[in-house]
Amino acid sequence: MKIAILGVGPIGSTFALHLARAGHEVTAIARGQRLAQLQGAQAIVAINGQRAAVRVAPALDPAVAF
Repeated sequence: MKIAILGVGPIGSTFALHLARAGHEVTAIARGQRLAQLQGAQAIVAINGQRAAVRVAPALDPAVAF
């Protein structure tokens, strides 16, 4: 399933991490410093070091059905 997480602060990041680790295609929508951080890592990284690959974008793509 394709899922977009709008706002990947602490709660959104937790959802993105668990959904991506469960096998879903997760796109993290972020801006500013968080966008740059996620673009560099191409993953959500938890405090304990767990990682999950996600797509990163500054806005939703209207051509993609989430």
